[in-house]
Amino acid sequence: MSRKKPSPPQVQLLPVLHEGDESPDLQALIDLLDAEERSRAARFRFARDRQLYVRAHALLRQVLSQHADVAPKDWRFEPSADGKPALCRRHHPALHDLRFNLAHCQGMVAVVIARGREVGVDVEHLDAMKDTDELAATILAPAEQAQWQRIGNDPLARRHFLLKRWTLKEAALKAYGSGLGRHAPDTLSFAQEGSERWTLQGPVQLSPSGRPWHFVTATLGHHPHPIHHIAVAIEPDEDNPAEELQFVFAKNPFNPGQTLPVAHGEG
Repeated sequence: MSRKKPSPPQVQLLPVLHEGDESPDLQALIDLLDAEERSRAARFRFARDRQLYVRAHALLRQVLSQHADVAPKDWRFEPSADGKPALCRRHHPALHDLRFNLAHCQGMVAVVIARGREVGVDVEHLDAMKDTDELAATILAPAEQAQWQRIGNDPLARRHFLLKRWTLKEAALKAYGSGLGRHAPDTLSFAQEGSERWTLQGPVQLSPSGRPWHFVTATLGHHPHPIHHIAVAIEPDEDNPAEELQFVFAKNPFNPGQTLPVAHGEG
């Protein structure tokens, strides 16, 4: 029997502007969630956090339904053996190879989907991290620290540098199912292969197979709009090692009908 070819991974992005709980479509999105998700959404203290959570989890359900004949409200989830969110095997026994990961932050939601291989994603707003040496010491591995010292005192360049590494490490650990509780960020060291691709150099190797995974970063948006960093970790497709990652925007609230730019930059 031939091995089923993994599907190309896709990242769907949803910019989220805080519109308040009176947004006309919010209740329709809440209705897509299961009882546990609705209960968690109701516990958020601030409306903006509740709205972000609802839109993120509704988007995940809508994206999953683009890949299988299941209505968005009918998806059921459970933790996998390594603790990652996964499809419930009892409810979706024929879809055990459909893998996903979800991330959200101020102003942005990201969902990555693939079949037959693990994936992880992280997205962070540019203002989420300070550019202090103390913080850098907790995030960066020794080789990355050496690069950090050469940046100089440009606060924006320093923040971009830290956020790019932070999102890479979060995405990697989410894909592997390890989590920051098992591996400190400064034990992972990333090096650029080009403007958008990265390699994990260690000292910790997370992949059970020992094969190098794909790591891709991008910067979303442009001034004066908020800027986000996104990183995606993908288990490789042996038959297509140079595959491209597809970014798709669900909508652009800043300019309907146009997508936000995805910029790949050095550093």
